Amino acid sequence: MELRRRNALVGIVRHPAGALLAGALFAIAASFFVRGGIVAHERAAVADDPVAITDQALAQVFDRGVAEREINAALAAGDLDLAQSLSRSPPTATC
Repeated sequence: MELRRRNALVGIVRHPAGALLAGALFAIAASFFVRGGIVAHERAAVADDPVAITDQALAQVFDRGVAEREINAALAAGDLDLAQSLSRSPPTATC
């Protein structure tokens, strides 16, 4: 019984579709690791520059929707200076 299972598994692995499936799985896994490596490299590249760290963090969380929501909240609270400062400084482009 054990030998029969092993032979069936070997037959599946030796089939070209099995090789394609394994290659696809490895490609998917590699894409996750490569993306993580790129992000880690970007973080390490700006580790000594506080301005670059701030720009990178803002690019991840501050976009047009957030700016509009904050401007509307500042206007509702009557803080015209804050609303104008937010409208003058557009969000930075994402890296």
